[in-house]
Amino acid sequence: MNKLVSILTLILLLWTNLFFSKNISAATNTEYVNAVNLGEQLKNTTEQYNQRINEGEMVTLNFQYDSLSSLISRTEKAIGKVPGHSVRKSLNEKYVNSAKIARERVIYEVSQFRLLNILEGHLEEGNMTKLNDDLGKLNRLKSRAIEIKKAGGYASLPFSVQRTLSQWESDIRNHKLSTENQVIESEIEPNDTKDSANLIHSGVIYKGRTSIYQDVDYYKFVTNGPGEIRIILTDLPNDYYFMNDYVTELYDRAGKRISSAVTYGDPNEAITVRGEYAGNYFVKVYRAGGNYDDQHEYKLKATFKADNSNGSNDTKENATPIENGRYYQQTTELAPDNDWYSIVPDSKGDLYVTLDNLSHDFEVFLYNNVGEQIGRRSPAAGNRPETIYVENANASTYYVLVSGGANSKGYHYRLRADFAKKDNYFTGLAEPNNVKNNAFPLIKNISYEFKIENKLDKDWFKITPNAGTVKVVLDKMPADYNLYVYDKYGTLLNFSINTGQSKEEIVYNVQEKGTYFIQVIPAGDYLLNSDNIIGTYRLSAFYK
Repeated sequence: MNKLVSILTLILLLWTNLFFSKNISAATNTEYVNAVNLGEQLKNTTEQYNQRINEGEMVTLNFQYDSLSSLISRTEKAIGKVPGHSVRKSLNEKYVNSAKIARERVIYEVSQFRLLNILEGHLEEGNMTKLNDDLGKLNRLKSRAIEIKKAGGYASLPFSVQRTLSQWESDIRNHKLSTENQVIESEIEPNDTKDSANLIHSGVIYKGRTSIYQDVDYYKFVTNGPGEIRIILTDLPNDYYFMNDYVTELYDRAGKRISSAVTYGDPNEAITVRGEYAGNYFVKVYRAGGNYDDQHEYKLKATFKADNSNGSNDTKENATPIENGRYYQQTTELAPDNDWYSIVPDSKGDLYVTLDNLSHDFEVFLYNNVGEQIGRRSPAAGNRPETIYVENANASTYYVLVSGGANSKGYHYRLRADFAKKDNYFTGLAEPNNVKNNAFPLIKNISYEFKIENKLDKDWFKITPNAGTVKVVLDKMPADYNLYVYDKYGTLLNFSINTGQSKEEIVYNVQEKGTYFIQVIPAGDYLLNSDNIIGTYRLSAFYK
């Protein structure tokens, strides 16, 4: 009997060991297979990311950085569950180490790119305190990057990576608005005749009074060449009795009156003429009927062609240069204010000027280098946005005028101009890409996330497929967007304009290898669109 019990016990023990060893083996095999599967996925992703590094396009590197990091983390956790130190070490060496090297090659560049995006936000908000603080962080980050890369012996990155970061940083540091009306002087009596006229300088504000009966104030300025002259007389009393009106007159060097302006009860007046010579001009200010007011100060400002116009951009010759795709926010301090800006495309292409964030009915105009007004304007009433579009503009200098009219003091606007730039770089969401010439290059078979930033945004992209089928997919939009495909000549090839937030898809058979352009824009009239159109979307281009 005891012998039988012993035999049965032995059989039970053998069966138990066999059962549990099979389960342990199965569990170990599952964990190993899971780790290898993730490892192979990581290996492929690392190869693709290294290819992106070699291409040197920072937007794509930044976009795919987090997914690479996430996959590294998931793979490491999966390997950590595999039994056997030597097995785990082998798996890490095969899959994880190379992925970490790829990530570490660009970790500081991606960090700089993201910090620059934050700096751009500070600049757009006008928060100079945060901007300066984070510029200090950027300096420290760049210094640390140099130390780490030198110590780690990482392979150098393509020149385009550093060029993007350097140009973006330079544009942020050098981004300047026109700082008008910072210099204020007072008239010096007596200045009742041309011979005793006060000498005034371009862009400087001069305070004056008509302090006695029949008081006349003369001012003299000297231009250094032919060009536009603009005289503003402002901060005048709202007095609708015409005998109290202020009169402003402009005279040439021979004493001939060139132009004049009378307020007729308005608090501001202006004269704009072209000065035909370099030399002396005179301004005369007085009140109709010889009346006077020894308590009230008027403000006089003359802007003309001079070596220093003290930040004034009231004339074309003193236009403020602005860069491609950057926002310029301004508040008018005097009225009637004219603000001139200059843009210089370096190759032939489209021009797109937008004016938004308006608190007043501003108007925007575009002129070529010989003073001709050009472009398709979309003037809108009230404080609605305005745009100008010009197709195939030559490489030249162009001028943008923002005008607020007689009662524009204390109002704000935001200006942006997009134009062809050969060395255009792209920021966080592939901007600036509002014109075809600055289209962002999409990598095939990658799903990107981009954003319509405002009602006036137009996003352009480009692809270079071989002959064959191309499929472009637009989805995950916050509102109704439309999708278009053009050839290199700007001819519309196909479009998708489904209603609502339905997916847009274009399938096109490419006959020959070449560059093709994709445009994403909100559907409908931007003037009627609500802010609900603003948001992110997903865009992909699939081809071999």
